Amino acid sequence: AIAAVPPGVKLISVSTVDGVCYVSLSDNFKNQNTSITEDVLLYSIVNTLTEIPGVTKVQLSINGDTKGTVRYTYDLSKMYERNFDLLLDK
Repeated sequence: AIAAVPPGVKLISVSTVDGVCYVSLSDNFKNQNTSITEDVLLYSIVNTLTEIPGVTKVQLSINGDTKGTVRYTYDLSKMYERNFDLLLDK
């Protein structure tokens, strides 16, 4: 199995406010394995965190910065909800 999140990525901070989990990751999150699609990368994090009771959305940032994208398509400034479409065993 290949890890979706790049090895060595550090969790800078995490907090939950009003059902939104805010997650700040280190710069090396940008060193992604491009054989893993961007949606799988994003939703591997989002779907995992929304398993926590009370968490309905997730917003990622890089060192607290929400400018830019996860890779090409998904804006860091947005909040993402669980995506069941990517799960093999729903």
